[in-house]
Amino acid sequence: MCCFTFPGKTIMQSPKISRARETARHEYPCGVESEPQRSAAPAAGERSEGEQERALSEVYDFFIFYSQLIVSDEAIAAVPNDWTERHVAQGFTWGPGTVSFGTLGDVGDLRVEVQVAGDPEALRDAARAIVVPFSVSPPGHVTLSDCVNEETVGVPAGEYALVCEMGYSSVRRGQEAEWCRLSFVPGGDVQPEILRADAELSPQYPLLMEAAPVWLPS
Repeated sequence: MCCFTFPGKTIMQSPKISRARETARHEYPCGVESEPQRSAAPAAGERSEGEQERALSEVYDFFIFYSQLIVSDEAIAAVPNDWTERHVAQGFTWGPGTVSFGTLGDVGDLRVEVQVAGDPEALRDAARAIVVPFSVSPPGHVTLSDCVNEETVGVPAGEYALVCEMGYSSVRRGQEAEWCRLSFVPGGDVQPEILRADAELSPQYPLLMEAAPVWLPS
């Protein structure tokens, strides 16, 4: 096993993503790019493995509703997870095919960058960072939702370590805004961990990796 690193943390990963190289930060860091860049991703089968890892890097604009961002495998999880006090304390609620990440605040704009990256460089201005395992089923559709608005992202089917980093782009009253970067790291052999905790988090270990659905599907 090999690893990629976050300041003060080491995340075990498969040899596939252990290439030691200096990675440049994305051309448009979260919360900086002036306009969201959206493009339909070609089917995973049309790309080589290396091209699949480099292909995705997109930005989506949301608004913070119910203090969460929901990430789900479109083929598996149509119903988001419910939250308990323990989930709130660890900053996320996880179930097979879906994970909801708590936002830093309860109101404001939320700009989300999504990337597939073999060795992402940690963002130094992140207030919170969490890694969880995440599976993407064929044909490779991942849904992002703020509970009201949805976007579908093309991510090649496979097992991933999903790294969620969040920070503030504005804390001015009435103009609150946050950024989030979701990094899908191929390999998926990872244990859930709080990589960086802000003052709102007080996780209990082992982290809770089960959750009831918000509602029961009919």
